[in-house]
Amino acid sequence: MSRAALWCLLANVIGGSTFVAMASADRSGLPAVTFSLIRTALSSLLFALLLWRRGELAPRFTPRDWLLVFLVAVPGFALPLVMGIRGVALSTPAMGSILALLEPVAIVPLSLLFLGERMPGSRWLGLLIGFGGALLVILSEPIGADGASQRIGNVLLAVQGSLWAIYTVAAKPLVARHSALKVSGYATALGCLALGLIAPLEWSALRPAALAGTADLLGLAAASGDGAAAALRAALPSLLYLALFGSFLAVLLWNAGLAGVSASRMAAFIFVQPAVGVLIDLALGEPLPRWSAWCGLALIGAAVLFVSREEDGARNGADRAAG
Repeated sequence: MSRAALWCLLANVIGGSTFVAMASADRSGLPAVTFSLIRTALSSLLFALLLWRRGELAPRFTPRDWLLVFLVAVPGFALPLVMGIRGVALSTPAMGSILALLEPVAIVPLSLLFLGERMPGSRWLGLLIGFGGALLVILSEPIGADGASQRIGNVLLAVQGSLWAIYTVAAKPLVARHSALKVSGYATALGCLALGLIAPLEWSALRPAALAGTADLLGLAAASGDGAAAALRAALPSLLYLALFGSFLAVLLWNAGLAGVSASRMAAFIFVQPAVGVLIDLALGEPLPRWSAWCGLALIGAAVLFVSREEDGARNGADRAAG
């Protein structure tokens, strides 16, 4: 296994473990955006320290690079972070790791449109199979009060999984021109800034009355300062784990791996996430997903094979043509 492939594998092993930590974060009582803000602030500090030590603190990005950093940071990083916490709270960590497989399916059309990667018919078929599998997972809960809430959580997790594809596709041209550390650090810092603009809306003492309707529209929590210190203490283990491993190490490994593989090749490694999530879930005594969810997982897994299996063949063909 190449070094880049190893980084991809390790990044997804860590990614599969984050859903359990996100479920614990929601139980702490700390609002989701505030939690994500603190998490990314801690990881941004780690990135800044490393960039300073290596003399790479100056960005030296072109205007086009800044646009890509924005896409990586906001719709590709900050937004799915928040949706992941809310989705896991309504659903389960196992469902979160399963629906993360929508990312490789979403990478396919984005890679076609923005990276110019070749799109054989098998990958279109994989896209359809993946969406069918996601639908089975989303509809796997029984109809009812609790079932309806979990179904909403599954939808949020499905959207979250798709949004992560923006990160991979937008970061690919960046890591071709800049170090993985620089891309990771600036994208995380900009995502932290975006979260910092929204987090005050979760706190009644900080939220202007005129923005109360906006907060309700976004589904933000209406927290008060009472019990904030206790919630922060309860969230501290999850905060530290997700800041160090989820938002720092996994992001750095992801971009380091992406520098050596194509976006669609990266997609194949995301299949590791549900295996890790389900194993952790079982170790913690969580019930198994319903049979329809397992069928959906199998379909999404088939989609991953469809969208990634021709990568090596395409590369070998290109090499032969060049020779």
